[in-house]
Amino acid sequence: MTHSNAPLTRSCILKILYSAGGYLRYSLSAFECYNPVTAKWRRLPDIPSPRSGLSACSVRSCVYLVGGRNNNEQGNIDAPHMDCYDPRKNCWTTCAPMSVPRNRVAVGVVDDMIYAVGGSTNTMHHKSSEK
Repeated sequence: MTHSNAPLTRSCILKILYSAGGYLRYSLSAFECYNPVTAKWRRLPDIPSPRSGLSACSVRSCVYLVGGRNNNEQGNIDAPHMDCYDPRKNCWTTCAPMSVPRNRVAVGVVDDMIYAVGGSTNTMHHKSSEK
């Protein structure tokens, strides 16, 4: 990995491990993949907005990043963002945002639908979920 960063998120597609975001004084936009066959990390296009505390999942060979927080010089902004990385095209697409910002959100996939559960906005902890 280029950075030893936390809290970051990971997802796996076809035995390739993806690592996104993280925190190193401020939120990071780093996006990398690890190939266990070559035992090498490779830097990929940065995520659209720097985030830490985000979650990741994979659907139909794409990596989805959900929620998180952008810690920067201006302060901390919890994110409703969802972004999709397509490894075949090596590019990002911004998806429709969640109804509320969710930092440290849990995500799961059922029948190719992404579910975001819990998380927090500022000091409020969510008990809700959305797809």
